[in-house]
Amino acid sequence: MGLHETQVIEQSKLAYKVWKQLWENNCEQNFRHIKTSHADILNKYKNKTAILFAFGPSLKENIAEFKRLSDSGKIDNYVIGCVDKAFITLCDNGVQPDFCVIADGSISDKWIINANPENIKKCNLISNVYASPGWIKFWAKHSCDENIFWFLNKDNINTHHHFGPKANYFEVIEAASNVGNTMAVFAIKIFGSRKVVLYAYDYSWKNGNYYGNGNHVRSNVLGTNREIDINGDLVFVSDNMKFSADWLTRYVEYAYQNYGATIINRTGNGILDVRSELHEIQI
Repeated sequence: MGLHETQVIEQSKLAYKVWKQLWENNCEQNFRHIKTSHADILNKYKNKTAILFAFGPSLKENIAEFKRLSDSGKIDNYVIGCVDKAFITLCDNGVQPDFCVIADGSISDKWIINANPENIKKCNLISNVYASPGWIKFWAKHSCDENIFWFLNKDNINTHHHFGPKANYFEVIEAASNVGNTMAVFAIKIFGSRKVVLYAYDYSWKNGNYYGNGNHVRSNVLGTNREIDINGDLVFVSDNMKFSADWLTRYVEYAYQNYGATIINRTGNGILDVRSELHEIQI
């Protein structure tokens, strides 16, 4: 079932109400690091397949599949993106991200502080202007401000008009409901990728395994429901996960119609019902 416009607006209003003060404080800390523009990286990966790793429970088995496909030549000429929390897990499993996306204003720097600086130097950070300042400072310390690129979400209630002046930054992308969705939008709209492969985009969990590194168990998440996933398995789904999966499902069609971009889900689990044909990702 697709999203109604009223659902999108209400979700935006709720997020703004809850996070406004934190986002303002983050903008005030981050603006001094903003030294780049979308023009610096526009169409940077135009002829490459974007391999995108979220942080769902399928992450480790998806990493193994990606490495098998890459080694066999079934995926080549690719660029690797990941969400914030997936960075260290990918590096620990021998996969070097080319870019990492952070959108959350409250994510702890514990998720990055133990990263190898050499991996940081090889990776661009893509950050919302009101993302967690701890991440920004860490990335700038081990790389440089010129390897951090920025965005604002243009949402249905125009919050970018408020936070743009706070950070003295005004380049926007379509509003994406979570960091994994943002990564897909950025890969297509800014980096210019026209083939996008999704990994660990579960938007759900089971058996207590909430995150992609297998070390975090969540039993009580606000607004949690039970649903049947694409494999017919019973899974837990939060309201926000459901909203995000619906948003991305709708964006798949938008991306194809407006950019000629194909988005393929290779997660193999979860509630995101998006095409997964392997032949579509062959170059």
